[in-house]
Amino acid sequence: MPTTFHSKVVFLGSSASGKSSLCVRYMEKSFDPYRDCTIGAAFYTRLVECPPDIMKLELWDTAGQERYRALAPMYVRGADAVVIVYDITDDLSYAAAKDWHDQVEATETDVLMVLLGNKTDLEAERTVPYETALAYAQGANMPFFETSAKTGFGVSETFAKIVDKVPRRTRQPNPFPQTVRIPNYKNHSFGWCGL
Repeated sequence: MPTTFHSKVVFLGSSASGKSSLCVRYMEKSFDPYRDCTIGAAFYTRLVECPPDIMKLELWDTAGQERYRALAPMYVRGADAVVIVYDITDDLSYAAAKDWHDQVEATETDVLMVLLGNKTDLEAERTVPYETALAYAQGANMPFFETSAKTGFGVSETFAKIVDKVPRRTRQPNPFPQTVRIPNYKNHSFGWCGL
């Protein structure tokens, strides 16, 4: 009988870098150019065969707006991998990706970090050279990929490589009961608490 492993993968990056579109492309094999910005976080799950076992991949798509940045440590806590996404046509997005890396590295020491340049379909508008991002990723000891959520280029392959690299962890059974029993008291007394 196969073992089911659980892996939490969190997506961080600037707003409009394509985090949500990457998740949707992977989950549904579709692209919506009019997708609204994520508020807080979105959550997706997918079972992936990793013979002889199965991985339950939990994707956390976080909001990229600055006002939600303070929530990132909460989402990253307990993650097996953090995918830091930037837009290859946006230098500020790339600079923010480096900041995300530093923030995660300062708080989470046992997490796989991946650098992902998105929007390769806009190659003519590229401002972040492939070689620059690759050199940074190698210096930071991060796997590096480039994708296009719009065309699907590299998305399946990137997720497959991430699945291969994340640690295989089984979840411990919940020691707490799933239901809470509230006793039915016949005598209800209301009043002031006395010391």
